[in-house]
Amino acid sequence: MRIHFATDARPRSMAKKLRRRGVEKGIELKLTAAKHAMARVYGYRNWMELVSTLNTSPPSPWDSYIDLDEVLLRKNYQVKALAYKLGIEEITAAELIAELQPTEANAGSMRPQVTPFQPSAVTVVTKTRRRAPSKSDSTIRIFDFVAIASQPSDPNSSWEE
Repeated sequence: MRIHFATDARPRSMAKKLRRRGVEKGIELKLTAAKHAMARVYGYRNWMELVSTLNTSPPSPWDSYIDLDEVLLRKNYQVKALAYKLGIEEITAAELIAELQPTEANAGSMRPQVTPFQPSAVTVVTKTRRRAPSKSDSTIRIFDFVAIASQPSDPNSSWEE
């Protein structure tokens, strides 16, 4: 079960997070070992194989964009791979995977996850410079708007199909 990436930013940040979480659980890991463990979690033999395959396939979808059965298969594979690579019990590996959320869109982020049907506020800032010298050589305009998914126009139709 291989997860494809365009860059190594996500696997690298997950390896650093694994190292920190491992220390909290009494598992001493060097960054290199954490990188190899995360590569195994993502379905690769080692870190070098993961890096060599970057941007060779379209990025895999995050857990929130696939069905529940596939998410469960992913998590099960990730737990077993991490337990095997680090030589730890599966229960400890399951706790680490639950904390890391290696295939979630906003893993470890404090930002809320925005879905297509969730209202979101957006602030647009534009900056224009004036050509003529003046006391104020720039003007900043700020516009606030809220984008909300509209209701279906046909009362007999629904969002779910």
